[in-house]
Amino acid sequence: MSDKHPRLIQSVQRALDIINCFDSLHVQLSLTEISEKLNLNISTVYGLINTLSAYSYIDKNPDNGKYKLGLEFLLKANLVSQSLDLKEIGHSYLTDLTKKYHETSHLYVYQHEQIFAWTRSNRPTTTSLSVQERGISCRCTPPLPAKYFWRICPKPSCKIS
Repeated sequence: MSDKHPRLIQSVQRALDIINCFDSLHVQLSLTEISEKLNLNISTVYGLINTLSAYSYIDKNPDNGKYKLGLEFLLKANLVSQSLDLKEIGHSYLTDLTKKYHETSHLYVYQHEQIFAWTRSNRPTTTSLSVQERGISCRCTPPLPAKYFWRICPKPSCKIS
């Protein structure tokens, strides 16, 4: 088989599809909702969820019977964070920016249409202007006027908080 078209394991794909059903708008989902989203038989989804649950990647909310991502993701996220040199490399640049402009500097990572706060260098006193929409967070600190902020986060549906 060619490297251009690697062989993918269907059961692994389906398990990942289940995990990817969850997002900031769908934090908890019922078995039926997952089954319908993926167009898979409910018994197939049930078996995959049981396997993911056994490894703590999916948890069931006992109050409403819906499923949510498990705590194992936090453990793995910490491993990812520890393995990236980006925080160390970026922090020195943020520190320089903070010293030069006397403002808090933030480092964000953009991946899969989401922005993740990675690290920051604070000025002595900080206030911030922030916007959040569907898991995307945009932030700036004064004295940057709001009119410039919209150039950073140009979505018309963003709300200032």
